[in-house]
Amino acid sequence: MLLPFGALTATVAGVGAAGLFGYSTGPATFVCVIAVVAAVLTATVELARVLTRAPG
Repeated sequence: MLLPFGALTATVAGVGAAGLFGYSTGPATFVCVIAVVAAVLTATVELARVLTRAPG
């Protein structure tokens, strides 16, 4: 249930990061957007793991 929300959040964060670079097609933009999207997706997966291990 959490992964679609994380994917949407990662998309929005990636668009925001690209916007900071003026939506250019330079290598720095690609690296930044990929890093932001990967970080958000990793955080989503880790949060899902924590929530499934929570007692109760």
